[in-house]
This record gives sequence, C-alpha cells and structure tokens, in this order.
Amino acid sequence: MHKAPREEGDLPLAWDNVVQSEPGLGYVVSAHQDIRVHSAERSVFTAYLALSDRSPAEARAWMQKAAPDELIALASMDLKAAYGWKLAPCVERVDITLRAHAMAIPAPGFRSNAGLAALRDVDGPILFAHADLTGFSVFEEAARWGWRAAECALGA
Repeated sequence: MHKAPREEGDLPLAWDNVVQSEPGLGYVVSAHQDIRVHSAERSVFTAYLALSDRSPAEARAWMQKAAPDELIALASMDLKAAYGWKLAPCVERVDITLRAHAMAIPAPGFRSNAGLAALRDVDGPILFAHADLTGFSVFEEAARWGWRAAECALGA
C-alpha cells in the first residue's frame, strides 16, 4: 500500500481483520505492530480467501485458467468491502500467490507421530517452537511452544 486507507471513526487498524458476511478469510496488515507515534505511511495488506465454494479439483482448474484481473478481484473482495472507493488510490502494487494453506491437518495418530514427538521432546542447543508441534496451527499454540522453549533455554 502506498498509504493505508483510513479506518472508520476512532477505530485503530487491527493486525488480523475479518469482514462480516464476506466469503474471504480476512486480511492481515504488516505494519500493525510497528512501534511508532504515527501510523505507518506504507504497509502490506495480505488477503486470504479459500475457494471452499467448489471442489478441490474445480478450484485448481479455475486457478490455472484464471486471468490476473479475476484473481485480483476475488482476492480483494474483503478489502473492497471494508474500504470501498478509498482503497484504490492507496494501492501501489498487487502480488497474487496461489497456494494451499500451510497449516498442518491433524489426522488420527498425528500426536503420536515419532518425528513430532522427537521435536517436542528435544533437549539441547536447538529448541523447537511451532504451533504444528501440537497439530493445531493457531497463535496460542505457537506462543505456548515459544514459552516452553524459552523456559528450557533459561533452565527454568
């Protein structure tokens, strides 16, 4: 973003944003955690959208044939719903990445996986802290594993 669009009223810009009643998964704002007195003049907004309205095969086929304008229109739906006409003058560049989400999908036996158990139980100079060690990729799990790694590193 060349400049961030302004939020309504006195609401501060959030890091993770979800637009109610829209099909997207929301968008993340890169400059949210910057420590500064004034808002950042530039930022990156990353929008997420699942093509869950079609089968995986249909979604892959559509993505392979979709024109750039179609991809941009679909990916920007939440941003357009949130900011309307105020969005376009702020956009400097658009990059589209097509990929599946990198989240682990726990299946029966996932928690007893020997490789994951070895990563969870390691006690040495390298410690692992990742939400996927539990099999539930959310911030809280990543924070818990990070806390545990810090305690191990400090000998607590």
